[in-house]
Amino acid sequence: MPKQTYFNLPQDKRETFLVAAINEFADHDYPTASISRVCKTAGIAKGSFYQYFEDKKDLLLYLIQLGLEEKQALVAGLERPALDSGFFDMMRSTFTLQVGHSLAHPRLAEVAHRAFYGALPFKDEMIEGLKRAGVEAYRGMIQKGMADGSLRPDIDIDAATFVISTVFAELSRYLEKQLGLDNKAMFTRELTDEQWAEAGRHFDGILRLLESGLRNN
Repeated sequence: MPKQTYFNLPQDKRETFLVAAINEFADHDYPTASISRVCKTAGIAKGSFYQYFEDKKDLLLYLIQLGLEEKQALVAGLERPALDSGFFDMMRSTFTLQVGHSLAHPRLAEVAHRAFYGALPFKDEMIEGLKRAGVEAYRGMIQKGMADGSLRPDIDIDAATFVISTVFAELSRYLEKQLGLDNKAMFTRELTDEQWAEAGRHFDGILRLLESGLRNN
């Protein structure tokens, strides 16, 4: 993660560096991504980079974490009616917002796609970290659903968290198979309106299956 010296940079310089880093990792897989090019594009000395980050790995993990935090912030910013509408409506809103984030930030989505599907020597480490963060987020949503009465009170929280986090970890792969798309098109949300509508129908089908076992009738 960035060192404090990175956050001490003036906002415009920090944003210039961030755009250069995102474009570099969006255009190149990890082995060929160049910190020298990032620094040249951002107009900083290469030596300064190591005052901001430990190394190239540290920078890429920050970009992945940045995308995750932005999506979490979108969910946290949902208006009260959406937050109070129950677990499954909350899940639908979360899915829509996360896809919307990828549409609004295609270059950052491309960075994530290359990290997941490109030649990344620490891919397992990255995925495990994201899974842990996802598990905790879903656990919190389940606990909230049990508290507001939209989920059954006798749910095994550990089992429900495992099932839901596993389903959504594999969601992109499932949808790309159903829609006949390659992983890049699905991951970066390069879908037509018709394909997006079909993806939504498949997603609702998954939610209906989960509802049949979890909803508090």
